[in-house]
Amino acid sequence: MGDEELAHLILATFLSETPSQIESVMRAVTAADFKGAQRLAHTFKGAGANLSCERFRAAASALELACKAQESAKIESAARQLQDCFNELLVAMRE
Repeated sequence: MGDEELAHLILATFLSETPSQIESVMRAVTAADFKGAQRLAHTFKGAGANLSCERFRAAASALELACKAQESAKIESAARQLQDCFNELLVAMRE
């Protein structure tokens, strides 16, 4: 497998798996499972960095930090921002 094929596979996996993982984050936030949301946010932060998706990475980082501090209002806002960033990324990929 060449570099380009590998890049396409990684991106396709990210795009197909992330929606369900974001749903998991939203469920964790609703259930006040801040540790679970923090773990997922950390995973998203790494994925965003690996794919050079800076806005997504930054949103995941903000969520991770808010979860660590257990700041409910910031957590909900950061989770929505993460979801919005992913949706914007999907739109950009389709263009």
